[in-house]
Amino acid sequence: MDAWDILAIVLCIGVIALVGFLIPILIQVKDLLKMAETTVTRIEKDVEPVLHNVEGITQNFQGITGAANSFVNRKTSGNEPGMVENLKESVKDGVDEVKYHYVPLVSNEARRYLRALTIGFKVAYNKFKHSKENEIPARTLIANKPSTIPSSPMSSQPADDIVIVNHQIIKR
Repeated sequence: MDAWDILAIVLCIGVIALVGFLIPILIQVKDLLKMAETTVTRIEKDVEPVLHNVEGITQNFQGITGAANSFVNRKTSGNEPGMVENLKESVKDGVDEVKYHYVPLVSNEARRYLRALTIGFKVAYNKFKHSKENEIPARTLIANKPSTIPSSPMSSQPADDIVIVNHQIIKR
């Protein structure tokens, strides 16, 4: 055997060893590429709706910023000062209505209730006083002759429209 035959045998053994090592490596690379392909398709399916949402969000944001810019940079229309004046006028009308219509009604009712309360206290005081002194009971005095209670120092109007009969307040 000459040197060329030995070289050919060594080369064949080297090629066989190389192929023996490269086949498992190529199989692993093939599996890795399949796994990468499935991962990419899965990510593509999952990320695609997110990308559409992000595009919608950016369009909405651009629309909002455009509207804000147009609002800030707009020229005032002629009716805005009139709207403010109308609003001021309607608020003033409401305040005047409350001040000149409802406040006097409430104060009149408060005076009436205060007068009735004062009369009630006087009746209670007279009943208590007469029951302690053993005098003629107030019931018989009042039942015989209805009387009016003089005006209280707290109210400015006399209580002519109120009569007490049997310890009950009766309006005339």
